[in-house]
Amino acid sequence: MFKNPFSFEGRIRRLEFGITFIICGTLGTFFGYLIEVFKNSSIEEAQNIIYLIYSFSLINLWVMLAQGAKREHDLGYNGLWQLIPFRYLWLIFLKGEPNSNKYGDSPKMTNNPNNIDQLKHSIDKNSQNEFDNKLNLLEQSFKAGLIDEQDYNTKKNYLNSEKRKAQHIHENNKNKASISEHTQAQLNSLKELLDNGILTQDEFETKKDYILKNEIKKSDNSKDHNTDYKNKEKENTNIDKVDSINYKNNKIDYSIAKMDEIIANLKKHQNDK
Repeated sequence: MFKNPFSFEGRIRRLEFGITFIICGTLGTFFGYLIEVFKNSSIEEAQNIIYLIYSFSLINLWVMLAQGAKREHDLGYNGLWQLIPFRYLWLIFLKGEPNSNKYGDSPKMTNNPNNIDQLKHSIDKNSQNEFDNKLNLLEQSFKAGLIDEQDYNTKKNYLNSEKRKAQHIHENNKNKASISEHTQAQLNSLKELLDNGILTQDEFETKKDYILKNEIKKSDNSKDHNTDYKNKEKENTNIDKVDSINYKNNKIDYSIAKMDEIIANLKKHQNDK
């Protein structure tokens, strides 16, 4: 919120525009009051102060127009629409477009704390810290003699097990959410075409859905390939085990046959004597 209030580019939400409207409206009224006061003042520097107030008023007006333009962009309109009388009242209450448009991504997504990836990282970090805090508290309780060793080991094993489960779930979600560099490049190219007016919003959404579906298919095929590879590895391992067993059996059979041959030769030699 209020990342670049002087810029006419991008989109903002109703809340940010409403706060801007209140602040700029209040400042505008205050500056107008000061100008009237100094116009009727006998102070020698009154004229210079009035010029200074006019300068601040222009900055205030610039911010209001910039924020109004971005609010119009959020609705999918040109920034000049804000010049319509009483239009600002509509801008406070009208809901913006939920998806990306030619003016940029939805502020509902970009205004989340440090974007979605960092938010997920923050949630995961907090989850891990929670387990670590519980383990530390458990260890302190054991050292203080509040719980016996058996109870301590049981609870410790349980917490470590839950921690590993949480890490496993996080890794799975991370893998599911990952997008290849090629797919990301395609999406960036599509966005550029949308921004330049070559694609309409509907065409952009259709092509984006197609690209993402292909990415999901590739991911599924990759998983299937990995599964097949693991199965083949398992089969090869089993075959190697069978071959090893057969080799050992053949070696044993050979040894037994050799022993039989030696015994037969000994008997024959004794008979000859």
